[in-house]
Amino acid sequence: MNDLKDIRIRPGTLADADEVARVVGASWSAAYDGLLVDSALSGRSLEADAHQTELLIENGPPGSGVHIAESTGSIVGVSLFGPPDDGRPPGTVGSLYMLYTVSEAWGTAAGHRLFESTADAMRRAGLSMMEAEVLDSNERARNFFERQGMRSKGSHQQDWFGAPVIVVEYSMVL
Repeated sequence: MNDLKDIRIRPGTLADADEVARVVGASWSAAYDGLLVDSALSGRSLEADAHQTELLIENGPPGSGVHIAESTGSIVGVSLFGPPDDGRPPGTVGSLYMLYTVSEAWGTAAGHRLFESTADAMRRAGLSMMEAEVLDSNERARNFFERQGMRSKGSHQQDWFGAPVIVVEYSMVL
């Protein structure tokens, strides 16, 4: 599907929640196969992903949102973003919670267009910095974020569905 045509970016709606969860699940499986243990790969819940999407759309704080990438009427990518989810008070920093595209959309403009729309939404909300975390061993994602202008500011260990992983922290000035 690297020949995706007419990629359109739009805000997510409540009606998108289940399809967003499907896209996140499919992308998660494709992106992390061989990088995570099976228990972590199977640990995602479509219901939890749909619920997280619904919460951001219905009750998200200022500077948060869900953006959808569509091609020929199908959702091929999604970004979820908002204030840092580490307990810091809202301020000038926004977090890109996730940006996933289905594997068929890898190598198209879908990911870049989602990233740009997310950065633009953060700027409009008055934020001046974007942060994201990426699995250390996910070279595809790390290269993507570096091509978008993000820079590594360190790494730390996290628990992903019962599996210890190293994540790289990225940031960029908006």
